[in-house]
Amino acid sequence: MKIATIGIILSIILIAVSVYFLFLSKEKGVAPSTTTTLPPTTTTSMPSGGGERIITIREVSIYSDRFEPPQLNINANEKVKWVNKDNKQHEVVCVAGETPLFDAILNSEDMWEFYISEYTECWDPLVSEEGMRMSITVEG
Repeated sequence: MKIATIGIILSIILIAVSVYFLFLSKEKGVAPSTTTTLPPTTTTSMPSGGGERIITIREVSIYSDRFEPPQLNINANEKVKWVNKDNKQHEVVCVAGETPLFDAILNSEDMWEFYISEYTECWDPLVSEEGMRMSITVEG
């Protein structure tokens, strides 16, 4: 009887952890924002110790068959924000060389932000269109 109860409890915990990682953990890494819509390039001032730090956010739109823009040139450690402008779910997978950076699942109007510091390639494995690939080149 006790072994069956422990088994049920462990199963419930396993299901809860799985739900967290599949659906809720994609929110991790997204910086809180006070603006809801941003143009493709946004510059924000943020206090940092002795002065202000400028953060540039570059926006990539996700449509049904393409990333826009398909190539992006940024400065080192600029933040890139992907915005799903399609009515269907998309997955954004990015790697730097052979190092995985992230795998984000975005529902319609969802956003994902990430600091890019080296040449990066991204794609949507859920869509077979060639336009669902993009590259980010880092300058400086």
